[in-house]
Amino acid sequence: MFIAALVLSALGFILLVVTVTTPSEIWTWLLIITVVAGLVCFLIGESRARTHSGRRSRPPLDERTPDRHQDAL
Repeated sequence: MFIAALVLSALGFILLVVTVTTPSEIWTWLLIITVVAGLVCFLIGESRARTHSGRRSRPPLDERTPDRHQDAL
């Protein structure tokens, strides 16, 4: 999704240049659609990344490391 957002941002830049140089309204609408689609792709990718990182969370520190003070008892 991140690559799709990058491609759409490059397309958006090209459409921005075309929109500024030509007075046609269709280029403006294509630019707006491209920006919204790129934003949606970026947000979907971010939400997927957050949910995947939450599932792979490491166990608490006290469960991973042995207790060093057990010998003293």
